[in-house]
Amino acid sequence: MLFFPAVGNFALESLGLWPKNPAAGKAIEMSLCLGSLCFALPMSIALFQQRAVLDRADIDEELKFLKAADFVKPEEVSYLAKHEKEEQAKKDAKKDA
Repeated sequence: MLFFPAVGNFALESLGLWPKNPAAGKAIEMSLCLGSLCFALPMSIALFQQRAVLDRADIDEELKFLKAADFVKPEEVSYLAKHEKEEQAKKDAKKDA
């Protein structure tokens, strides 16, 4: 991740594509560094399995007694269907009124 700007700089210089104008060169250097931070860093972090362990004493009091079964994720499709039904019922109620 950290070598991406250096490799890009070296490749551009060796291919003769590095601009003669210092301002353009600084813009390319900045874009290489920003590309490294915006793309290479998140991709390199995503390569590793995420592992985190917290002690129960370190979390908030109301969360200490929750179990994994309490954290069921709602289905996005069922939420959207429910929302669409509610919106349709509101429209129907407006038409009837």
